Amino acid sequence: ATTVATDPCAWSASRAAAAHVLVDDFVFDAIFIAIMFVSTGIGEGYYLRQIWNQCRKDYVPAVKTMWKTSFVLMPLEFCLFRFLPLSLRVLGMNFIEILWDA
Repeated sequence: ATTVATDPCAWSASRAAAAHVLVDDFVFDAIFIAIMFVSTGIGEGYYLRQIWNQCRKDYVPAVKTMWKTSFVLMPLEFCLFRFLPLSLRVLGMNFIEILWDA
């Protein structure tokens, strides 16, 4: 019988899931925050100069805070990306986000 420790496919799937979680939490979250700052500023009627100044002041602290809170969900995200089939991952992540935001 093959175990996770000796099965190369299991290690490959685990590395892929870990990479997915890291890219999702550290790259896409930073992009999401930038989009949120710009879209919220436009929606509130600010000029681009005002939005830029707000981003310069608050972007880095907001990203750092999001990264800190992401550490709480990383193990759960890893399990979702590693063990759920592709067709259920979005549903699983949405469920976790609803619980997290509630």
